[in-house]
This record gives sequence, C-alpha cells and structure tokens, in this order.
Amino acid sequence: MRGAKVAFARLQPDVAIVIDTFPAAGTPDTRHLAYTARIGQGVLITPASSSGNSGFLFSRAARDVVIAAAQRAGVPYQLAVTSGGVTDAAAAHLAGAGVATLEVKIPRRYSHSPVELLDLRDVAATLDLVEALVSHPPAAEALSFLPDLP
Repeated sequence: MRGAKVAFARLQPDVAIVIDTFPAAGTPDTRHLAYTARIGQGVLITPASSSGNSGFLFSRAARDVVIAAAQRAGVPYQLAVTSGGVTDAAAAHLAGAGVATLEVKIPRRYSHSPVELLDLRDVAATLDLVEALVSHPPAAEALSFLPDLP
C-alpha cells in the first residue's frame, strides 16, 4: 500500500477504481474458512476489507453504483462479506482530502503460491464492469458516505 498511498496523493484523482483478487472457497482445504466467494461466479463486490491498522469501508452509495453498473453491463457479480485482506483501496480513500473509491475483486484459489488459480470468465467480468464504470463514471458526490444535507 505504500506505493499506492504515494500515487494517490500525487495524482489526486476524482475517483479511484481498485482491482484486486480475493480467496475463494470450493476446495476441501477451505471448508473451515468463512470464504463465500466462488470461482466462475463473477466479480466480487465486498463492503469492507481490513488488515491490522489499515482498512477500507465501501459506502452504501458506492456499493450501489458498482452493482448498478454491473447490472447495466450484464456482468455477473457476487456480494460477500469478508474478513482479512486489504487492498490499495485502503490507501486511496485516505489520500489527500479523501478520494472516492470503488473496489472490485476477482475470486482466486491458492493465494501466493506457484499455482494460484482463477477463472478467466471472472477476469472478463471484472474488465467489463470497470469499462462500464469508466464509460459512465459516477460523480464523486454520488459516492459519499454522507448525503447532502439541507
């Protein structure tokens, strides 16, 4: 996240879209874990990620923007509550005065090993979703945690 923190502070984007991978279930070695993502079921949309002192919390508005974009683009997606793991979104949303941040994940197995595995259909779904978000970007205000107050 150190490099991401510097990049976001320097670039100061209006909106950041962070793409990462996340562990998937579906194998005997994951039966005891709380993984709910499945390979081959589409892009993963999670409300939060954290590790140690770092973390990211998706606002409801941001989550709704990503889901609406996936539905418009006909992209399969999964909703999951996860624990552990942190992405560059944790650096993006705290950069400068704060960057409106969207996060999508690709389910994968066998993390950090020579045989890490994912489904190319999930990668394609992720790319289609990001293309839909970039083609019709949400206004930063639409991603706020706080609604406009009178």
